This record gives sequence, C-alpha cells and structure tokens, in this order.
Amino acid sequence: MPKRETVRRRSWPWAVAVLAVVGVIVLSAVVAHALADRARHAQASVAAPDLPMLSVAAVAHPEAGALLVTYDPSTRHLVTLASQHEPSCPPVGSCQPAHPDALVLLDGTNGQPGARTALSGDASAATDATLLLDDPVRQRAYAIAPDAITMFSTANARLVGHYQLSSGATWSGGALDAARGHLYLLGGGRVIALDALTGAMLASVSLSVPDGAPAPDGPIFDASRYLLVTVIRPRDASDAPRLVLLDAATLQQKRALALPLGARLGPLDGATGLLDIFGGDSRAWQLHIGAAITAPLTLALTRAPALDGALAVGSNTTLRHIYVAGFAKTLLLDERNGRKLAALPLAARWPMSQPLPVDSAHGLLYLPADHGAIVVVRGGASITSESAAILARAALAKLLPDTNQDPPFVAPDTFPLGAGPPAKPETRTLEYWIHFSDRGWQGGYPGTASVTVEPESGQPGGYRVTFTITWQQLFRRTHTWVCAVAPNGQVTLLSEAGDTVP
Repeated sequence: MPKRETVRRRSWPWAVAVLAVVGVIVLSAVVAHALADRARHAQASVAAPDLPMLSVAAVAHPEAGALLVTYDPSTRHLVTLASQHEPSCPPVGSCQPAHPDALVLLDGTNGQPGARTALSGDASAATDATLLLDDPVRQRAYAIAPDAITMFSTANARLVGHYQLSSGATWSGGALDAARGHLYLLGGGRVIALDALTGAMLASVSLSVPDGAPAPDGPIFDASRYLLVTVIRPRDASDAPRLVLLDAATLQQKRALALPLGARLGPLDGATGLLDIFGGDSRAWQLHIGAAITAPLTLALTRAPALDGALAVGSNTTLRHIYVAGFAKTLLLDERNGRKLAALPLAARWPMSQPLPVDSAHGLLYLPADHGAIVVVRGGASITSESAAILARAALAKLLPDTNQDPPFVAPDTFPLGAGPPAKPETRTLEYWIHFSDRGWQGGYPGTASVTVEPESGQPGGYRVTFTITWQQLFRRTHTWVCAVAPNGQVTLLSEAGDTVP
C-alpha cells in the first residue's frame, strides 16, 4: 500500500502537467480564433482591370473535374472524360494521378451535364486515355489510350466501338482527317496513320527525335494541302527546333525548317493557311504553310505581336474575334486591328497546337481550366456572377496572407472556379499541408474550399463573393474572406474572420 501511495504522489504532477499543456493548446487555439474572428475590415482593394471583363455564361464541373475535353460542333456537346477524384501532388511523397471513370456530355450552352457512360466493360480501356479527339462528321469521340481506342457517340455518350493498338506508345498528340476518316497519332518517336473506325494501319514513319528530347508538338492536319505539321523539339535548349511537314498520305517528309530557339507549334487557320508559332521569349510569329513548302532553308517568319505571350489561341470567324490565352489571363481581340476588347484573369489548360474550342455561330468560347473546370464564355464583355467570382479569386493573390511556405497553405487556385449561392456553395475537397521549421511538412489535413456569390445589396451590377476554407487539425478549423466586386471590376476585401491561417 505505501508503494501505491508513492506512485500516486509521483504520477499526479505529471497528469496535471499534461492537462496544463493540453489546456494551453486549447486556450491558444481559442484565443487565436477569437482574435481572428474580429472581422478585419481592412478595406484592402485591388484596382479595376484595364479592360472590361469577358462575360462568363457558366462554369461546368463534370463529376470532380474533366481530365480530357473536346467539343463537337455537330451536336453542340462538350465531350469530357471525367473523374470522381482530382489528381494531387502533395509537397512530400508521390503524386496521386486521377483516371477518368466516365464519359460525360455537357450542354455547350450552359455546361449542364447530360448523358453519361461509365468506363467499365468494353469501355474500360478509356480509363487510360491520354487523348480525346472529336469527329463531327460521324458524331464520334475517340478516347485514345496507349494500347486501345474506344469510340463514343457525341449525341448520347453511348459506346459505339473499340479496338486494340499494337504499338502501345504513349500518344502525345493526335489529329483527324474527318472527311476520309483517317486518324493520325504521334508518340514514341513515330507518327502512324490509321483507319479511324477499324484501326487498320495505313502508314507509319519514325521521326528524328533526339534522345531525351521533349515530345514533339502536334501533329496538325492541313486538309487544303494534305499535310501533317509537327515541331520536333531539341534536347538542348540552345538548339533550334525544327518544323517538319509530312505528306498526309504516305507520312514521308516534305520539308524540315529551323525555327527560333524555344519556338512551339501553335494552331493552324485552315481557311487562310496561316500557322501560329509561339516563341520561347513570348514573342509570336506566323507563316503560311504554302510558302513553307517552297521556302529556303532559313525561313522568314512574320511577327504577330497581337499573339505575344500566347499559350493557346482560338477564333470566332462570325464575330471576327480572336481569343488569346496566356499565362495569367485570356484576351479578346478584334481580328481586324488586334485591339484588345476584353479580358478574363484565367489561363487555359489546353494543347498549344489545337485551336481553343469555339462555337462561332452562338458566340461561345470554352476554356478548360484548373480543377477540371470548363468555363463557358460569351462573346461580349460584362460582369456576371460567374465573372465576378473568377475576378475575385484572381484578386486573392494580393489579398491572402503570406504563409511563408511553398506551396502556400492557401492560394487563389485552392478555391474552385465558379460559385454557388450562399445556401449551396461551390465546394471542392482537398488536403492542406503545413511546413514547420522543426518538423518539416505536416499533413495532409483533410478539408474543403468553397465559394459563394450573391448580388451586392445597394450596388446594382456589383457582387459579394465569399471564400471559405476548412481543415481538420486537432479539431475543425475555418477561415473566411468576404470580397465585394464593383461593377467596374474593382475587388475590395470587406472582412476576414476565423481561425489563424498557418
């Protein structure tokens, strides 16, 4: 008995100490929450943009996001390979890629999801697809995986066929001759031509791709001159890339011409024969494919300053508009004089050599963006609720706290694109990571990021956008930023409240 009493006397101070530490932690959290909960009416503002805002009609989110997108003008459907999970790359450990689990059709007018086909059974090969190409003549979409091609109807999403590929290459690019039903694929240093419906091999050729070099750009199919266009990129950045023209029937090389250092292949305007070339120094050029066939070995390019900084380009031939998507924003230009008409602070996730998908007849542009969202843009300029949410999200780059870690604890792209009403916010789930000086990266802490938008009372044409994060770190924590978007596009931080952001 005396021994037990001694143990009790020795242990109770430790219990008190443990309880004290826990109490300090909880009290610190409560105090931090109370301090942060004093809504910070700093009225910090981000000035109105220089250009009017592009009018956003809708933001589409098929499932957790579209991994691959194409547009079928014959059915006016956006065709997507979508996944229930987003890909993620935590600051420690390996990346977690996502694979599509369904082909989902979206209404091209409003982005609403329609028909859906699960990628199971005979359609399961499409879960490994790296390319998605549209065939408007046959109203089919081709989901192209390394060893198989799966075909779906762009009218009702049904599986309409599939066949195996013997080569098993990772295809980095593809093009379609819809009139003849020929499919061209580039990968593994080769270009192959197939019958799109049967998979029968029509031609194959090896390209002179240096060992260790990036994948070539393209291919682009030029129906007027029956050519395939690609750019072979060098292994060493000090070497010049080569523009290579192939005969589309035989795949034999017709010309190879040196391009400026760092140049990348842009899209081709089939009507004019003008090919866009994006330079490594952000300058842009154009050349006429017909002239390239007969050009001397040193090709003279025509500067295209209106396309400087472009990563993707599209055009509306009806409205005579050009869309130029750069690193941080997308511009609307008048094609007659290059004058900038409107902008959207959003980059497009789109292959350089393919034109941005545009519905010219109805004045719509489709911008595949981060988190697998597809932004449906109208031809004009006005601030809609969707535009306001995108504008406020971009302004967060100057309004969020510096978390002194890379990647930051919270950033503008933490939040989903688009926004819902206060009762039904647009929300994505994710994991948050914190970097401690003594322990390194800790996490991921499960949480959410959500956005709501509503008209600003007393200010016609203005909006109030609310950004909220939650994360589970010992207990559920939350933080909110409330921004006002004025009719001229100025964004003001009205208040900030919640737990301390790490």
